Amino acid sequence: MRNLLIIAAMLMVCWSSTRDLQVADIKWVDGYYTRSGQYRSGHYRDTSNDGYQYNNANYLGYND
Repeated sequence: MRNLLIIAAMLMVCWSSTRDLQVADIKWVDGYYTRSGQYRSGHYRDTSNDGYQYNNANYLGYND
């Protein structure tokens, strides 16, 4: 039983460290003017391009 608990604890540690590796690569984009003269304010952008919708900048609250 004790070995089973140790193995379960090790699996949880491995799972949590793997989950931390899935953190989005978020960069700041400075404000700029478009060709038509409209100003786009600065914002955060997810540059990881992994397609995972729950680690993008808007979902994580960076652009609130």
